[in-house]
Amino acid sequence: TDVKLEIETYDTSGVFSHFSPDVVSQTQYFPFGMEIPNMNESDGYRYGYQGSEKDDEIKDVPGSSYDFGARIYDPRVGRWLSTDPRESDAPSVSSYNFCFNNPIIFSDPDGKYPIIEITSNQTGYTLARVYGRGTVTSTVVPTYEAIVWDYNEKTGELHKMGSVNVTRDGFYNQGASPSNPDYDILVNRSTEPIGESVTVGARTAPDYGDTWGAYALNAVPSEPINEAFANFTNGDPVTGDPVRKDPDVATSVMIHIGGYYALENGDKKIGGTYGCFGVVHPSQIFKTEEQALQYQDKVDEIITDPTHDAKFPPDVPTSNSEQNKLVGLVQKANKKAEKRGDAKPNKIEVKIDKRENVKLVKTAKNS
Repeated sequence: TDVKLEIETYDTSGVFSHFSPDVVSQTQYFPFGMEIPNMNESDGYRYGYQGSEKDDEIKDVPGSSYDFGARIYDPRVGRWLSTDPRESDAPSVSSYNFCFNNPIIFSDPDGKYPIIEITSNQTGYTLARVYGRGTVTSTVVPTYEAIVWDYNEKTGELHKMGSVNVTRDGFYNQGASPSNPDYDILVNRSTEPIGESVTVGARTAPDYGDTWGAYALNAVPSEPINEAFANFTNGDPVTGDPVRKDPDVATSVMIHIGGYYALENGDKKIGGTYGCFGVVHPSQIFKTEEQALQYQDKVDEIITDPTHDAKFPPDVPTSNSEQNKLVGLVQKANKKAEKRGDAKPNKIEVKIDKRENVKLVKTAKNS
């Protein structure tokens, strides 16, 4: 509870040395959520594993069923009691599986539809920063529609609140090509879901630019990155943010500001990622790669000098307002859920749709 129990000092002076929590319920679980026998205390508390409500009436066994909102879960066998409404999105994964059979890494906030969907609907092209070694610092990448949905738990209906444009590719410079030193090798470290799509929980987080915030995703089961890309072209190992400790799991994935954006001090930046999703203002999106390439020199100037007055392209707004639009849409969806009395109105889920024919490696002429 919220009650604090006052603990006096040993000298009976009436001075409290510290406070102790008032524990009315404590439960220890096996990884998939089954209660460990003889290691639990409860005083009728309704909630348990992953914060979900207990529904013991189904099988008349304490802790045998949890109501996640969209489906009922049995922690004793680690399986849902019904199929996933979107089972066709992931035909390679059992519709009854819980957290991809790995609850240590993954969680399922409520078993329902996501509120943000990263689609495979391409909307154009933009320029993104390239990290790593070599002299190539930017490249053209596709942009995609990211939709914010309002999900009505009572009716099961989805209502589109709005959408923004995001990048999905994170090219990393591995260095000059051994066979052609005039070109750098760029490796795509994008987060591509296993199966037709994947849905994970998310939480609010600070953004890189001067915005209302960003979203940090839980671990994402992803297509592995080729082991050949673990080293730079000169043989040095790649370290730091681009490295995945588990090849099949992408961590530290975010939906954050991308494209041409402003910091709080007014400096301008060009966004790049290691597998995140960068929100880009529509004015920075072009119909063709060739049109985007016309502004590459301008982008490279901003990357070299953030205080530069250069605009990308001239007189075009930064992506800050577009990131704020995304946050505003999510907040509106949460407020609607709260007014309806949904069980978990402030939970955020992100669904990532799989793309076809993703370019994994490309070369770019260096200087």
